[in-house]
Amino acid sequence: MKIWGNSNIAYATIIQLLMQKKDALPEIVIEESFRFSFRGYHLDIARGGVPTVSTFKDILNWLFLLKYNYFAIYLEDLFP
Repeated sequence: MKIWGNSNIAYATIIQLLMQKKDALPEIVIEESFRFSFRGYHLDIARGGVPTVSTFKDILNWLFLLKYNYFAIYLEDLFP
């Protein structure tokens, strides 16, 4: 396996391929480019809340697999 560019993006692609067929990795050449350089997600825990730490970790795993490159988390609620 040869990886050029960002290795995290390549690993996310490999994981996506393995999720489709768990027992084999196809022999392919992947050339990825993104239409937008900024792919972000904002999570407002202060107002909306996250039920458990496990759910928070699941959200982070999905963002990795979807190749998001920016994550903003809002933890503090200043309103009385």
